[in-house]
Amino acid sequence: MEVVAVSAARWVLGKALGSVADGLLEAWAASAGLGPNIDALKMELLYAQGMLDNAQGREIRSPALKEMLLKLQQLAYGADDVLDELEYFRIQDMLDGTCHAADVHDGGCIQGLTLNARHTARAIARKLKICSGSREGSRGDPDDEHEDDARQGCLSGICSCGRLAISSTTKSPSTQSDRYGGCMSKVASCARRAAHNVGNEWESFCSACQSKIEEGKHVVQTPKLKFDRVDISKKMKDIVEKLKPVSAKVSTILDMELLGSAILKLELLGSNTTTQKNAMGRPETTPDIIEPKLYGRDNQKRSLIDGITDGQYFANDLVVVPIVGPGGIGKTTFTQHVYDEVKKHFEVSIWICVSLNFNVSRLAQEAVRKIPKVDNEKENSSAQELIEQRLKTKRFLLVLDDMWTCQEDEWKKLKAPFGRGGAKGNVVIVTTRIPEVAEMVKTVYCSVQMDRLGDKDFMHFFEACVFGYQQPWKDCLELRLVGKKIVRNLKGFPLAAKTVGRLLRKQLTLDHWTSVLESKEWELQTNDNDIMPALKLSYDYLPFHLQQCFSYCSLFPEDYEFLNDELIHLWIGLDILHTCGQNKRTEDIARSYLVDLVNHGFLKRNEKDDGTPYYVVHDLLHNLAVKVSSYECISINSSNVRSIEIPISVRHLSIVVDDKDVENRVNFENFKKELRELDKRLNVENLRTLMLFGSHHGSYAKIFGHLFREARALRATYVSGASYNVEDMLHNFSKFVHLRYLRIKSSEYNDNDILCLPAALSRLYHLEVIDLREWRGCFELRRFEVGKESKGFDLSELRQLSELGGSLVICSLERIQAMKEADEARLIQVKRLHKLTLEWGADRPEKDIAHEENALEILVPHSNLQHLCIKGHGGIKCPQWLGEKLSVKNLESLHLDGVAWNIFPPIGELWLVNGPHEEISSNVCNKKFQNLRRLELIKLPRLKKWAVDAPCQLFAHLEVLIIKDCSKLTKLSFAHSTCCQQEKEKGDNMNWFPSLRELEIYKCPELSSFPPIPWTSAPCSATVSGTSGLHRLYCGKYYKSKYSLSIRGTIDLDSTFWNMLAFGNLTELEDLSISNCPPLPLHHFHMLSSLKTLTLWGSSIIVFPLIEGESRAEYQFPATATPADVAHIEQHQQQDGTRGEEEISAEGLLLLPSQSHLQNLVLWFCPELSLRSIPADYNREAGRTRGGQGLQGLTSLRSLHIIDCPRLLSSYSSSYTSPCSPFPTSLEYLSLNDVETLLPLSNLISLTALSIDDCGDLRGEGLRPFLAHGRLTSLSVTGTPNFFAGSESSLPHEQDIPSSSSKLQELLTDDVAGALSAPICTLLPSSLTKLIFRGDSDVERFTKEQEEALQLLTSLEGIRFQQCDKLQCLPAGLHRLPNLKRLDIDTCKAICSLPKDGLPGSLLELEIDDCQGIRSIHKECLPNSLQKLVIRHCPGIRSLPKVEYLPSSLRELDVGTWNSDELRRHCRKLIGTIPIVRV
Repeated sequence: MEVVAVSAARWVLGKALGSVADGLLEAWAASAGLGPNIDALKMELLYAQGMLDNAQGREIRSPALKEMLLKLQQLAYGADDVLDELEYFRIQDMLDGTCHAADVHDGGCIQGLTLNARHTARAIARKLKICSGSREGSRGDPDDEHEDDARQGCLSGICSCGRLAISSTTKSPSTQSDRYGGCMSKVASCARRAAHNVGNEWESFCSACQSKIEEGKHVVQTPKLKFDRVDISKKMKDIVEKLKPVSAKVSTILDMELLGSAILKLELLGSNTTTQKNAMGRPETTPDIIEPKLYGRDNQKRSLIDGITDGQYFANDLVVVPIVGPGGIGKTTFTQHVYDEVKKHFEVSIWICVSLNFNVSRLAQEAVRKIPKVDNEKENSSAQELIEQRLKTKRFLLVLDDMWTCQEDEWKKLKAPFGRGGAKGNVVIVTTRIPEVAEMVKTVYCSVQMDRLGDKDFMHFFEACVFGYQQPWKDCLELRLVGKKIVRNLKGFPLAAKTVGRLLRKQLTLDHWTSVLESKEWELQTNDNDIMPALKLSYDYLPFHLQQCFSYCSLFPEDYEFLNDELIHLWIGLDILHTCGQNKRTEDIARSYLVDLVNHGFLKRNEKDDGTPYYVVHDLLHNLAVKVSSYECISINSSNVRSIEIPISVRHLSIVVDDKDVENRVNFENFKKELRELDKRLNVENLRTLMLFGSHHGSYAKIFGHLFREARALRATYVSGASYNVEDMLHNFSKFVHLRYLRIKSSEYNDNDILCLPAALSRLYHLEVIDLREWRGCFELRRFEVGKESKGFDLSELRQLSELGGSLVICSLERIQAMKEADEARLIQVKRLHKLTLEWGADRPEKDIAHEENALEILVPHSNLQHLCIKGHGGIKCPQWLGEKLSVKNLESLHLDGVAWNIFPPIGELWLVNGPHEEISSNVCNKKFQNLRRLELIKLPRLKKWAVDAPCQLFAHLEVLIIKDCSKLTKLSFAHSTCCQQEKEKGDNMNWFPSLRELEIYKCPELSSFPPIPWTSAPCSATVSGTSGLHRLYCGKYYKSKYSLSIRGTIDLDSTFWNMLAFGNLTELEDLSISNCPPLPLHHFHMLSSLKTLTLWGSSIIVFPLIEGESRAEYQFPATATPADVAHIEQHQQQDGTRGEEEISAEGLLLLPSQSHLQNLVLWFCPELSLRSIPADYNREAGRTRGGQGLQGLTSLRSLHIIDCPRLLSSYSSSYTSPCSPFPTSLEYLSLNDVETLLPLSNLISLTALSIDDCGDLRGEGLRPFLAHGRLTSLSVTGTPNFFAGSESSLPHEQDIPSSSSKLQELLTDDVAGALSAPICTLLPSSLTKLIFRGDSDVERFTKEQEEALQLLTSLEGIRFQQCDKLQCLPAGLHRLPNLKRLDIDTCKAICSLPKDGLPGSLLELEIDDCQGIRSIHKECLPNSLQKLVIRHCPGIRSLPKVEYLPSSLRELDVGTWNSDELRRHCRKLIGTIPIVRV
């Protein structure tokens, strides 16, 4: 039986006793006539606590005792609830009795919360006389009315809805009992948080609530709760009566267990050492291979063996290689195979199973037994000395298998004798499941990380476990599908496959396998060699506080990505963080727990693309969390709601609503039914945690409202994806007197007009964390505005913020009246503050330079500050603490905005304008920021030049640099350091800022000189806009796209323009876009070795000229022409009296390396650019049967866009019979815009998509055979009215080509008449599935012939009518299209109704967007097959058919923006009836 049973019960008892630890609640209860009740309850709790204190650390073996302890734990929970409720009413009484709090406040929810928080803080301050900046307090005169006392300790934390960050105060040993949790300190801390969390700015906390106040709407106030003394007394008496017999029985059984344990110990002492070890230790591993074949680890195995035998480990004296991974992942098996292959390379090979007990003496003695003796061993030598003597000059391999936690000193002591042998290539392999141990022991760069097996390898291993050497699935193919499902559940853990394999091979029957799949019987196996016992051993090894924190992970869905604060805030809300006498903040303790869980391998830390850390529970460990927490925590979803066992002891509940629960009406109704039945199986009144996950749980809000109507003990409420007011689901929200943590994560589809903070927040005095980060319209409450008259704070009040964490903005600093006020702020004492903004108003009429300079000099922040922003300061120099006497050396970001200093911080040398023709230099030497990662220079009107000597040293860690609105800035100059100069001499690329990942330069119109971009060889985001000669430059990655460079110049630029780019740092560039730029030298282009996409825009001259010394022989036309072809073309044109090379260049000669890997080419608005066809006579002279044409040399080209280049194809024949084609056969997508010639397409055998737009009189000649024989699947024709007229059969043989051979699937056109003419419809194949009519401004009605032609397209699955302004009605006969699944009507404002003859019975989705003429939707228009209905921008539609007339198949109703209020109200009533309703 687990030790945790005693620890859990003891913890709950201690938590309950925390409320009466300091006597304040007892005194108040006595005054309320409840003194005897609370005394009796306290005595029973103390008795039970003392009893369990004596049993602490003992292993409980009796299942009956476990049940009794669980019963005791539940009674302790009840005691905690009643005492916490009593504390709530004590606070409420204090508010009403000492601070004149009214029942109703005119300001509404936010103002009520503000007022009550202030009253609470003042009342407690008078009681405790909490001193500013002190961690200790003492009780004082309750009648003390001094305002200063009311303010003490009020400002300790900041709560925000944009990004929550709460900083709690340190729990003091003098004001609380660590054992009990310290009620008074907790209440004081809560009050201090609340008072500042709401602050003077709370009225702007949520725009949804505030808008109602501002508009004068009636806000229903939450009345205070009535204190029922009789009910409280009855509850306490009932708990006391139940506690007495349970405590007595538990005490008796514990005494009996103690006697039994003593007898067992005597028996063990009389047994031999081996028996004792087997009884108390883990199974011992050996180097003998048990699994003959190693699956999925070949690469890791080969890499490690190579490193050991003759690679990176061979040359070192002693190398320690850790192999780390969770239990059951296969570390030992892997190591056995490595050991077997490499042991022949060593003179001595040793295998030791370390297990749980890391004892240096034991391990050393075991090593001695396994190392052969040598001659002349010294007598009486210790084990360590013998190891050193026997291994001297010998190469050895030592494996320490299954190593758990050990102290670093103990590890060094064990390792020491092995490191003194003197031979090279000695290797120690350590296998461990604890990452922290791996980090401690390793001497190599990285560990061998054992992850789960890949799907294919794991399936092979699973088959071997089940079928052995037999052929898998032979004679039992019906088991394969079930087997695959079982394998998915095993998450790639080899030990899990072995466990399940033993179960499955007993009976190769479908019933047995299905039973194993559904019951997860494998999780119930108890053998030491099974997966769950292996994982649970890791859990048992954790200290109780980490076990407790980890167990609550079971409430979250599998593979959930936890942000830092999600777990921390939940732990705070449940009050499970143990101070244990630590002088730390609650959040700091929580973060240390988080780190410990990562170090023990229970959580895995990852990072998002923006660097934000997140955590996931490692694979099967989530199942373990579910298992160990099953008595208190339960997570319900549609797949387990019916079968899951719900113990009476459950206190924490999560419900996950998956997409499958709303994918159809059957699933929806079934889950609703099961949720309704939960109230018969679940003691809702005991719940302390309620968490709802999934984006569609709002569809079940009414069900939840009924289910949780009695859930009044909640401490933590987490609602993810809310699209409704929480009070609409939790009707008794005002009675949640215990609530500490509220997390409302709004849905991406939410309507802020209907979402509002619960009004009862103003009455929830225990509330500590409010997290509303995703709410649009909320802002981060972090502004401390210096007061003036009735607005803002007095700056001296900042002295109360000594425990503030997170960030703070102090604005309106120009209002400081006296330097004493700034001095009393004592910012230097706020050591937990990470981010600080000091802001002077930009619109102040005048600046007092000396006054502002002195104020900033006094406002010295703590040296721990990481982020500093100074805005609008009117002084003439930076403060000494930021310059000559730099104290904030740990700054990670510095933001200077609108300052006019002569002296700047140590960021290089700044040259400043100091008059019409005068400049001065600002440079602070011999000072340096140690970790600056972000630098922003904004609106520095005097900055003319910024020079940095050796930026790679001064800014070694700089990641972000932003320079903006510096109107006088002309030059950025960086000088080489010694290392930079060496790189330059070697020809390496310059890394001015080795860590830079983001550069932004905006609105610096005089800036004409700066180092070539990018400033680092690694892919870096760089944006330069509004500088001299450059309109815009962007270099970087758009989201997760390719590394791109887009550059747009201005007029009258020469070739020196390209000096702004460091082409050597662009070798990874994949996408280049050039606009209005001078010719790009071809040798630069050639350096872009990774280029895949090229866009040329907006120029009549796009030439890649040669530079001096280059030869044309190095390059080719973008055709298969040789360099001689170029000369021949030029000579041919000159002989004909046509243009010479200069004139050709003026037209636009495009030179590209034919061997390039260019895949996408875009030519946009190049009116003079043309492709030149190589003359036929030249082909004959060269002995060719066919010359290279146009772009055919670009053999890797996949996509070509030609937009507004009317002359590009002018030299090519428009005749279909001409063999001349400029396009490569590799082309898959071709888009032509404003091109008057459709070239032969017959050679484009890979083309799948063709787009024709605004091509005048272009006709689709030759389209029919191309459709028949090609691979074209998508065709778009717009702005080309005669295209279809030219696509009719012109040649006799074309008439025999069957349309059924075409692969065309999608057609988009603005020519209804052309596309639906009878000859054209015969071209459209049976494969056509999508038809879009877009932008036909002429069609008003479909003719009968067009309707009949449309009905021939029976394969259609989707039709869209878009921007057909005059179309009055949809074509008749749509209901005859048997396969139509989707119909879209978009911006067809003349349509007044849907077809009278209805829509096809196959229709699944109907979307109506911006059709203002439609006034109603009749029930006959909605087919019974419809699953999704979307209505947007249709203000004329006021309602839908009654619910009974809506299609029974309808699963999603989306009435988005710009619809009538009547329709939106109507649809809100359908929530809970239709699975998904988005309003």
